[in-house]
Amino acid sequence: MCRCVPAAPQNSRGGTPVAQVLVADDSAFIRLYLARLIEGQGHVAILAEDGAEAVRQYKIHRPELVFMDMAMPNMDGLSAVRQILMEDPEAAIVAITAMDHGSAVQEALRAGVRHVLTKPLAEAAVVDTLHRFLSAGR
Repeated sequence: MCRCVPAAPQNSRGGTPVAQVLVADDSAFIRLYLARLIEGQGHVAILAEDGAEAVRQYKIHRPELVFMDMAMPNMDGLSAVRQILMEDPEAAIVAITAMDHGSAVQEALRAGVRHVLTKPLAEAAVVDTLHRFLSAGR
């Protein structure tokens, strides 16, 4: 599942370009929840339901930020993270995991993610992450 976006998305508040954010999660609920939060902040959400689709969408759209679930079918999040970072070593990727034990978090960080959010996802944590990563690149 993918949401198509214009090549240069623009904000309705004066034509300022907005960020594209890729959300990769096999849970439709999580994808739509994150899309609502991202779009509520004035950005564009691109959705992928597995790691392989996330890699394809990353190559097409080059989003400014990626939220990547670590446990997905077809290609897991760690494999997708590694492929994206081989393509673009500067990619800003935030891992999403239900496993809050240290080894899962450390493995994600070693793979190259910049930040880790644990499920259940708190709205404030997601919005803070959006602001932190998207304002840093502007």
